[in-house]
Amino acid sequence: YARLDTQKGPKSVMLVGVHGNEKPGILAYNDLKERLQIEQGQLWVAYGNPPAIAQGERKTEQDLNRMFRPEDQMTPEERISYEKKRADFIKTYLDQADALLDVNGTKNPEGVPFLIAEPQGLRIVETLPFERVVSGFDQHEPGGTDYYMNTIVGKIGICAESGYNEDPKSVERAKETILSFLKAQGHISGKDVERFQNYYRVFYTHITETDLKRVRNYPDFDPLPNGHVIGTDGGKQIVTDRECVILFGNMDTDQPGEDVFNLAEPTPTLS
Repeated sequence: YARLDTQKGPKSVMLVGVHGNEKPGILAYNDLKERLQIEQGQLWVAYGNPPAIAQGERKTEQDLNRMFRPEDQMTPEERISYEKKRADFIKTYLDQADALLDVNGTKNPEGVPFLIAEPQGLRIVETLPFERVVSGFDQHEPGGTDYYMNTIVGKIGICAESGYNEDPKSVERAKETILSFLKAQGHISGKDVERFQNYYRVFYTHITETDLKRVRNYPDFDPLPNGHVIGTDGGKQIVTDRECVILFGNMDTDQPGEDVFNLAEPTPTLS
């Protein structure tokens, strides 16, 4: 756990390795940390889930990125898990911060880089090196680190899906994201770069009932027509009700009760 600070200026938290098998953020921070010089404000940096990182696994007991929702919405197993205790510890720093950057990756070779953010984060989002920005996760898939920040008035939570774990470009993108975030927050000097971005909003999250079976693999942002059959679950077909794109379509967490993919539609602005 690292803390770099001066007395005046903004306060930020940066997390890497919230899922222990998502490497871009971890590798990017490991490369940058010895030469990061914070010019003003306070920055707290944490390896989100150290035991899972050491094991190269997504989690040890529960998904840390679902442990930031209210305790009364958790199962008994979630409440007593290591990840719940770790989330409570991380919250003590999130409560002090103005903004959060959570840097992730994916095991999916067809994973597409994108940002997860809500409208209050636009000032920062438009400086980060991503063509796609998706909102709506707070409503349809609550419990992440960014969700927790966004529920507090005046705070900003941003999650960066940097790309495929084994692609060196994902690590470089994660580095650029970290540095751009620090510039946008005023922690380091440098000119912000305004990016061209496309916006989407999640309108549906599928939670496995019994035995999800997809008809095929789905790359991120794969366009689906109205009436497309994605697969079956519990003997029922899963059918799109509009033109849309699919996110996390190849997640291998198909246990009952787990969220496994999202559907989103384009929007003219981050809304």
